[in-house]
Amino acid sequence: MLLKTQDYPIGLDISDFSIKVVQLSKKKDKIELQSFGKIFLDKNIIENNLIKDMNAFVVKLKELLDNPKFGKISSKKVVICLPESKTFIKLITIPGDQKLNEESIQDEIKKYVPIPVEDTYYDWQVISKNKESKTVLVGVCPKVFVDQYIEALEKAKLSLIAAEIESVAISRALLKNDNTEESQKNYGILDIGANRSSMFVSSKDSILFNVSIPISGEKITDKIAKELNVTRSKAELAKIICGVDKNKCDGLVWDKISESIKKMLERVGEVIDFHSENFFKYGNIHNIIICGGGANINGLEKEIERFTGIKSYIGDPFNNIDIISATALKKMFDEYKLSKNQTSNKKGFSILQNDSLTYCLAIGLALREILQKEK
Repeated sequence: MLLKTQDYPIGLDISDFSIKVVQLSKKKDKIELQSFGKIFLDKNIIENNLIKDMNAFVVKLKELLDNPKFGKISSKKVVICLPESKTFIKLITIPGDQKLNEESIQDEIKKYVPIPVEDTYYDWQVISKNKESKTVLVGVCPKVFVDQYIEALEKAKLSLIAAEIESVAISRALLKNDNTEESQKNYGILDIGANRSSMFVSSKDSILFNVSIPISGEKITDKIAKELNVTRSKAELAKIICGVDKNKCDGLVWDKISESIKKMLERVGEVIDFHSENFFKYGNIHNIIICGGGANINGLEKEIERFTGIKSYIGDPFNNIDIISATALKKMFDEYKLSKNQTSNKKGFSILQNDSLTYCLAIGLALREILQKEK
């Protein structure tokens, strides 16, 4: 008699532009990529992280789960992420003799969060403690954002088992879940998303703080498309190929990319300075990891390392996944095409772009229960 394998919860990454899904499975002690997929959302379905058209959203969600890009979705249990721009993360310190309970946590939330406690969901985790003090990581999110996801999942016949802050899930995907020297380092993680970006600092399984960055992959693409009066697909292709290499860029394309990169670097520098001034007891930031769809900009990691003097590299979203089929890897690539000019003999041009970084958050969410069971 064959034993039924456990269906682990799916990780669901929801944004204004798309929904991404990942499900993992386990063979003995090996984690395997079972299925993944994404579906783009029409405008006005979600705006500023609020679901405006619930019925249309549920239809899209069901379509994605029924027809993922690879594999098959076999679970009705879901882990979602809470929008980083709408959540609050605070590392607090309270006296060692003070009781840690709902009342004391609520008192701390009132000091730092600009909305009534009764209008929020919150959770906390003790990071360290001694006789003098306790260090506690507190996460807070307005109920309106969580409640809408609960409603949508219920309509789709799904069950929500956890809602996590983005930075926690991303760290889980990018950083090894072990006790090696690498896991004891401090990491600045720069997440360049489609409609927004953020940077946070992870130190030994704790998120110290996170900061929003007003630059995104979509904004850079839009600037190029507007400046050159070309389609967004052509602008996206130009952004990927040119990156930070001036020699590969048209002058106008370079101007728009370099303008955005400069603003991003300035913000990264501010994050590093803030860490040095306020979290010096944790030590310096050792590495900067870049993730999100915008991480595909050619040469970005070298430019960040040059600017900061800190070793910088593109993250590996499969860092904690042991088995990935060749078919799955092939489907992780998106093709960007520049159509042939019908009035000339010039051939069309296309490139295959690794899309795995866009699944980083969904992978981190899908890893939650598997890694918790290993502890």
